[in-house]
Amino acid sequence: MVDARGRQVAFNPAFQAMWRFPADMLQRRDAAEMREHIAHQLRDRRDREAIARAMIMDDEQCNFLGKLRVGEAAIFQTGLERATFVMIPEFKDSAGFGQIPSDDEIHEKMEDFHQSHLIESLPFDGCRFCGDPCHYREEIEPLTLDKEIHGEFCRALLGFEEHPEPEFWQRNWLEIARVCARAGMRGGLEGRLDAAYCYLAHEIDFQFTRHMRTMFEKAYSEHLKGG
Repeated sequence: MVDARGRQVAFNPAFQAMWRFPADMLQRRDAAEMREHIAHQLRDRRDREAIARAMIMDDEQCNFLGKLRVGEAAIFQTGLERATFVMIPEFKDSAGFGQIPSDDEIHEKMEDFHQSHLIESLPFDGCRFCGDPCHYREEIEPLTLDKEIHGEFCRALLGFEEHPEPEFWQRNWLEIARVCARAGMRGGLEGRLDAAYCYLAHEIDFQFTRHMRTMFEKAYSEHLKGG
């Protein structure tokens, strides 16, 4: 996903794996570099065939993949029998902007809309309970690809399955908070509760509750005190 200036602001982990984007490339968020990375792979027939199988393409569509120009895309979604090709209207260079708007200008312009549709626009269920939604997303999101931290998080989460009794909840949450705090530190956001919570919201794939946020806050506070 890109903004009005053509800069990437979010990515789909499934496509990251399919296109084999290196983690450092995702952190740079250079759209031109990513397009070149994809175009290079599409020149290889094996890569085209892998995409064609995933999108239920016929042979003609598969061959056309390598000929896509800037602004053209292949899409497949529920309800379609097979993939189809579309033209994305050019907008950025002909929108009438005398000057590309700054981040602050865009933020100010969209502030009322975001506030009116805050819940609907949040990317993860846990974001509903964040004290500063999406403020740390740009720094935290790439860290979800860090296999070492993700492995530690999974092991910490396993504590709730191995010891589900209430007397173990505090200890289990403390382990979760430690891993999330480490993710925040990796992102240059050491000691910031909502940065650590942002990592938790990215990693949890089931419904959040207010109780979970409360327990995380207590555990994070205990972690900062050396617990």
